[in-house]
Amino acid sequence: MFEYRFSNSPVDRRIKGMLEKQYADKGNIVPVIWGEHCLECSAPQCYSTCPRFAARKDGHCRRFEAGIEPVIYADMVAARVSFKSWAKMEAEFIPLSVSARDYISIYKKSIGAGRLCTVMSTMMPGFFLKSKWTGVWNQYMSRLIGRCGSYPAEAFNLEGLIYNDGVETSVFVDFMKKDRTLLQRTKVILPTGDTRISIPIGKPDLTRLINVHPSGAEDSITLVFADWDVIPCIDRPPVMNEKKVKCVIWDLDDTIWKGVLVENDHLTLRSELADLIVSLDKKGIVSSVASKNDEQQAMARLQEFGLEEYFVFRKINWDPKSVNIQKTIRQMNINPDTVVFVDDNPFEREEVKRAIPSITCVSPEEIADYAAGPRFDVPVSPESQGRRKTYVMLEKFKKEEASWDGSIDDFLISCQIKVFLSHPSGTELPRCYELLQRTNQLNASGRRLSLAEVKEMVASPAFDCYVLRSGDRFGDYGIVGFMIVGKRTACITDFVISCRVANKRIEPSVINYLAGKYGGEILFNYKETGLNGPMRKVIDDLNMTLVQADGGNNTYRHGFVEYPGIVEISDCTG
Repeated sequence: MFEYRFSNSPVDRRIKGMLEKQYADKGNIVPVIWGEHCLECSAPQCYSTCPRFAARKDGHCRRFEAGIEPVIYADMVAARVSFKSWAKMEAEFIPLSVSARDYISIYKKSIGAGRLCTVMSTMMPGFFLKSKWTGVWNQYMSRLIGRCGSYPAEAFNLEGLIYNDGVETSVFVDFMKKDRTLLQRTKVILPTGDTRISIPIGKPDLTRLINVHPSGAEDSITLVFADWDVIPCIDRPPVMNEKKVKCVIWDLDDTIWKGVLVENDHLTLRSELADLIVSLDKKGIVSSVASKNDEQQAMARLQEFGLEEYFVFRKINWDPKSVNIQKTIRQMNINPDTVVFVDDNPFEREEVKRAIPSITCVSPEEIADYAAGPRFDVPVSPESQGRRKTYVMLEKFKKEEASWDGSIDDFLISCQIKVFLSHPSGTELPRCYELLQRTNQLNASGRRLSLAEVKEMVASPAFDCYVLRSGDRFGDYGIVGFMIVGKRTACITDFVISCRVANKRIEPSVINYLAGKYGGEILFNYKETGLNGPMRKVIDDLNMTLVQADGGNNTYRHGFVEYPGIVEISDCTG
């Protein structure tokens, strides 16, 4: 719940129905009230002395550019916050919970009361009279919560989704005593797009304040907070991550092998884990390394044990493992909730988990049983069996890109990127199905079509289906994408493409090509899933026009343009 005491954004009329849908399955919620604050806050006394003070219409400091703005994001009631330097969101945490129905009622009254306070504040002369209306709002909301609040819970999680539309950034989430003694700090890395967090609140009997602010005090960033709540853990069983695993990141000492390398121990390979790495590789689940060791010595041992070739994007140094793992996730273009980290040290697992809440961390003793579970039950095709080799090519691509001195377009042109479009053959259908099942970030519709549905559409005269193969001077990536085009309206209903070829301008180049093929324009179906933010960039890149919005299923139009000739397209479908 957010303080909407100042905002330039109208509240969508769909808010009631969306709130009821959003909180239908949440059980009880702790209604903390997020408001505007400053890292050096003593408002309103500081307004006359702070050199950074700039007044808004309501008389308060413009630490948030337009206040906390109610918006609709991903079919959820959310809040847009534009942090200025020194700005932070703060909430007082009272360990009482209310039912979802009462929470919705309080939320709607919060918005109404906030608008009233905004109007009254703008009419008052002087900072102190204006600030009185903040007190009125706080008293009103506290009274509503007090009427509905029930039993105290034993443990809580701060959960939510953060959408970042700018460059990669990070925020601190702090839990403090009321005297502002820091109890717990979590750094959340925010790449472009959606990041879902779940942070346990330590020592709830002592915690009274929760702060969220950019990790750089001078940073100015805009974020959208959605589904952002404190949840009593006893109200529901823990939510299990059901995302299929794409990568397992391994520690080395006392994990892959028994013993510590730098202590000159006699190292013994754990053969059961070595066998697991090989078997995962055959299924298309790749492995990486995050180890605090001397890289040259560690690689020599991996080569001696016959495992060197099985690890991509290795990070063997003395940096924090969370930092190294975040780098690997970014380089591989995958979501952290598709990654499992294996380490014998509970401290290292906790350090990684706190920095990357959605990653799964397990011990070496747990991984074998975990790997037998549903998250490792993935479709297997000839393409997936060779996935590691394509990641090796991607690693070479990333290294060269990082050292390139010039524009990114010039670098991509130098890569000689080629895409081949063809009608899917019978042997290629399992790969098309696999892409639909495994792809999250670059899945335009978010649909998980069954293999039978894929076969039906490929055989239907109502659809044109395309397999995308790609290669560049680093090698052949094989089948990397699948598209379905409804012929009657010339609409791309489904488009999935592998994260291994993301950010190479393939997606917009292919869509633009098809616009030319289908008479000069093509429609594009996109449904926001909370995970496919990167596919939204394609819409922006091509400046598509929204032509229909239907319950989150948006249809855009793209007219053919002279798009930069970065990707060479060969159409084998005629």
